[in-house]
Amino acid sequence: MQANGGLLLALDGIQPDKGHETIYLIRDLLTGHLLGAQNLLASEAAVIQERFLAPIAAWGLPVLGVLTDGHESLLQAVAG
Repeated sequence: MQANGGLLLALDGIQPDKGHETIYLIRDLLTGHLLGAQNLLASEAAVIQERFLAPIAAWGLPVLGVLTDGHESLLQAVAG
């Protein structure tokens, strides 16, 4: 990932049934590696940011871009 100059992230949330946990996935598009997967009951931006994105940000690698489906809570989490 350092050789690529950073991370190009793909974020997605999959909710199998309404009212159940959402499974969030994060991949690096440049390497194809799955960087994280997390079941979250809450889909608020602050929860996604703290429990899902913060561990990736702690690596200190530059984020070159982010691809999502445009779900509002994902957009807010990335912006925060």
